[in-house]
Amino acid sequence: ILPYEPTTRPWSLYAQGARRAAEELKARLKIRFGAPDERRPLSALGGVDMKGHRAIAENLDAALALSPAALIIAIEDEQPLRESFARIGSTPAATIHGRNEVARALGARLHYGLGAYWAGHAAGRRLQREGARRVSCIGEVDESLTSARACQGLADGFGEAVAFLSVRSVAQAQLGLRRLGLGLGLDSSVESLDSASAVEARDVVVVSSGWLGAIRSGLREDVSMAYLSYDRAAHEVLSAPSESTSGAEVLWAVDAQPWLQAYLAVTGVLLQARYRLETRALTRMPEVFITPQEARKIAPRVDKSR
Repeated sequence: ILPYEPTTRPWSLYAQGARRAAEELKARLKIRFGAPDERRPLSALGGVDMKGHRAIAENLDAALALSPAALIIAIEDEQPLRESFARIGSTPAATIHGRNEVARALGARLHYGLGAYWAGHAAGRRLQREGARRVSCIGEVDESLTSARACQGLADGFGEAVAFLSVRSVAQAQLGLRRLGLGLGLDSSVESLDSASAVEARDVVVVSSGWLGAIRSGLREDVSMAYLSYDRAAHEVLSAPSESTSGAEVLWAVDAQPWLQAYLAVTGVLLQARYRLETRALTRMPEVFITPQEARKIAPRVDKSR
C-alpha cells in the first residue's frame, strides 16, 4: 500500500522492488495507492502529508477485505495511521519508508526504512565532517513533501542554516542559484550575496531531484555537488553521461535504497506468513554513499549484485 501512484517518485522504485520479490517467491502482488486524479487539498498538520495518509487508510480497508497473506505498508507518521493499523489484526504486516520508532508504535512485525529525511540527514552530517562552508538544497515541488523532508534532514544533519530552493523546473533552479551567487551568467539586475559572505572553504549544492546533470552544467566550477537519491537509483544518476564537460564537481550521492527496502519487506513478510514465524525486526537501512567512480563500476552489473 503506497500513498501515491507507483509511477511517481519515489514510489516507482518501491514498487519495482516489491514486484521483483513477489516474482521470485511466486506470490501474487496487488499494489494499492491513492488515486492519481485526487484533488483533495494537502493539509499541513505539523508537516504531515494528510492526503497520502488518507490514501493509505482507505486502501488498507480494501486490502483487508481480500484476506491477503501479508501486507506491506509505506509509513511516515504514526498518529494519522493508528486507527488503520488497529484493523490489521493477525495479518503479518511489514512497513517501509518511515522511521523505526513509528513502525514500533504502530505494531509492525517487520520494518525496513530510510526515508528522504534520514537520507538528507546523513548527507548533512557528511558535509559537516568534510568542511563544507555553505550548503544549498534544491528540491522539486511535489505534493508528498518528499523534497522538503530531504532538505530539512540535510539542514538538521549539517547543523547550520541551509538555503532551500523549492522549484518546479530546471530554469527556476538555475535562477535561484544565480541569486545565491553560485550559478553562471549572473544578471546584474539580480541581487546576489555580498562579497563579504563569499565562501572560504567550499560551496556545496545538494540536489534532491532528477535534474543533477542539467543543474551541474549551470554552476560555477568551484562549486561542488552532492545528490540525495530517494527517487532514482544513485548509480543510474551518477553514471549517466554528462551533457557538459564543464560545471561543478559531483562528490557523491547518498542512496536511500527504496528498491531494497520494498524487496526485503515483501520477502520477509511472505516468509513469515508461509512459515508462521513471529519474528520482529525493525531495521533502519544503512546510508549508502556512492561516488561517480563507483557508480560507473556498479551500473553494468547492478542486476546481478543487488
